Amino acid sequence: MVSDNYKRLYRLIENLEGFLYEVDEKTSRVLFLLGRVEEITGYSKEDFYENRVNLSKLIHPQDLPKFEEDRYKLLTIPQYISKNVYRIVNKNGDIRWIDDVAILVNHSEGSILQGFIQDVTKSKEIELELKRREELLTSMFNSIQDGLSILDKDLNIVKVNNRINQLYPHMVPLEGKKCYFAYQKRDSICSFCPTVWAMENNTLNRAIVPYVGPEGDSGWLELYVYPLHNHNGSVIGVVEHVRDITEKKELEERLRFLSFHDILTGLYNRTFFQEELRRLDTSRSLPLGILMGDVNGLKLVNDVFGHEEGDRLLVEAGKILKMSCRKEDIIARWGGDEFIILFPNVTEETLNNITKRIYDNFQTSKSLKIPLSISIGYAIKYRPEEDIEDIIRKAEDNMYQRKLAESRKIRESIMNFLIDAFYSNTYESLEHIEEIELLSTKFGKALGLNGKDLEDLILTARLHDIGMITVPKEILKKDRLSQEEWEIIKKHTSAGYRIALSTPEFASIADYILCHHERWDGTGYPQGLTDNNIPLISRIISIVDAFISMRSKRPYRKAKSTEEAIEELKRCSRSQFDPDLTKIFIEKVLNDD
Repeated sequence: MVSDNYKRLYRLIENLEGFLYEVDEKTSRVLFLLGRVEEITGYSKEDFYENRVNLSKLIHPQDLPKFEEDRYKLLTIPQYISKNVYRIVNKNGDIRWIDDVAILVNHSEGSILQGFIQDVTKSKEIELELKRREELLTSMFNSIQDGLSILDKDLNIVKVNNRINQLYPHMVPLEGKKCYFAYQKRDSICSFCPTVWAMENNTLNRAIVPYVGPEGDSGWLELYVYPLHNHNGSVIGVVEHVRDITEKKELEERLRFLSFHDILTGLYNRTFFQEELRRLDTSRSLPLGILMGDVNGLKLVNDVFGHEEGDRLLVEAGKILKMSCRKEDIIARWGGDEFIILFPNVTEETLNNITKRIYDNFQTSKSLKIPLSISIGYAIKYRPEEDIEDIIRKAEDNMYQRKLAESRKIRESIMNFLIDAFYSNTYESLEHIEEIELLSTKFGKALGLNGKDLEDLILTARLHDIGMITVPKEILKKDRLSQEEWEIIKKHTSAGYRIALSTPEFASIADYILCHHERWDGTGYPQGLTDNNIPLISRIISIVDAFISMRSKRPYRKAKSTEEAIEELKRCSRSQFDPDLTKIFIEKVLNDD
């Protein structure tokens, strides 16, 4: 009976995916083996019995520390049962995963290690493959730049990716929390609502939700909610897909703003104004006023000081118009230096008051390099049958009539301002300019100039260095100039030329201003003209200006005596100065004194 039972037990063990073993703990010799030894290890039972191979020698090198640690516990911990999964290298060099369960049994003859080894390679490979796939999916899950969170049907957060943690840093960790508890501290509209809707309707839901962060930062989130189903098709949860669209929304707002606003001034543009004009051109908006304004001096500012300064002029003009009008008035940049304003339900008295306020505010503005001024005309539509285009044309005509009437006064104001700026910006004094005018007049008369030629000479003497207002004051006050600074100084003739051209009263002397630093030998600037190619008035001013400058004290040198200045004129004759004019100047102008 016992023999039959052992036989049945042996057959059972032989059919298992493993084998029993007994090992002498002291000698490490294998005492007993039963089962699929050769199939798992590649070695026969005799190889083990005859000590040609040892079980511990089969352990994979990377798993050997774990194996030895477990064997140590078997020897030192009473009643310890070892349960371990590790790799072995079989006779053919193949790696097999085994599940090893062992105990230490003490006998009178000694201690015997008894255990059962089972081949679990297939299940381990499946486990590793599943783990690898899970790691791959987790990596992909976290690499997505949009936020992803998985919720169960009770709205518990099961899993989130890294982007969600970045969106909600104040709530990390999020797993295990209710979604509405976690998110409501950031979102002013909780994502709980679209999530429930998606679950109940078993369909995709989308929502745009604003948020305010714990530090006051705000923005917009785009939320997609996808239902999750089990194998029966029942909803078991959702995936929330969250994208931060703050930059996109800001760009949309910016594009919307730019489509209706002038990019420079921030006022409405012509397109928006025309849309509003169509909308308000109704009887309920009457009387409907139109005001046209043209900013003065833009071309001069652009030509002399550059377009950046011209842009500043337009921006300042826009600010003044906005602060001078009512909130309901529609102000737009009509184009270039022109602005237009639409006044619904306005009286002529109100429009007169607004116009006066605009003029006053322009007059008191002091933030630019020239006086800020504007010419205004307006018209009012009183009856529905009147054509609004005729009203605009009438306002524009009134503006041009005002501009024409004021043009001379405006030019004089700008020129006086520039001359005052010239005196305050340079070392030239009014006395210095008057001395140049006096000597130039005597010189012109000595040369037989009269009428328009003499007038142009006197005017050039007064304005020849007007372009110096474009040169930074700190450069003019320096003792020594770098090459770069000297090039800036040399541009004052071209700046003065542009200033003179912009004013009809001074346009005739523009070329004389441009050429007054040309030299007889062609080494002057800006064009390198020679001898008689240089205008006569420019050659006269060159000599007079040089003489007066030598007689004047400068930050970088002392004043010369009259005799020293005359000798310098003679020395530079034929190189810098016209030799004939230099001789006449010395003999008939200076000696006449």
